[in-house]
Amino acid sequence: MPQQPSGSLSATGPDAPVLVTEVTDRIGVLTLNRPARRNALNGELIAALDAAVAEIDAGRCRVRMTADALEWPIMGLGLVGADFQVISPPELIEWMRDWGARFSRAAAGK
Repeated sequence: MPQQPSGSLSATGPDAPVLVTEVTDRIGVLTLNRPARRNALNGELIAALDAAVAEIDAGRCRVRMTADALEWPIMGLGLVGADFQVISPPELIEWMRDWGARFSRAAAGK
């Protein structure tokens, strides 16, 4: 049974939710809702993502994000602090592999 979304994507302005959460058939869809800031992460959005992922914890959750560059989704996913899997697009998967390799080399002191 679908759960009503918490927040509305049509809402804008200072009182609009920064994250819209919808759970259907145990799959959570989290939609970042800061279009004026290009969905840039801030403390409020990171806290909202953390709480939503924790609430959906036993199931699966999908984060929908638009960005002008591949770096933003990667940094955003990393800041959430949850395990995740990127399933598309292929360019993002490859970009994430490159970033992961850089971080692995840095952690190894290379």
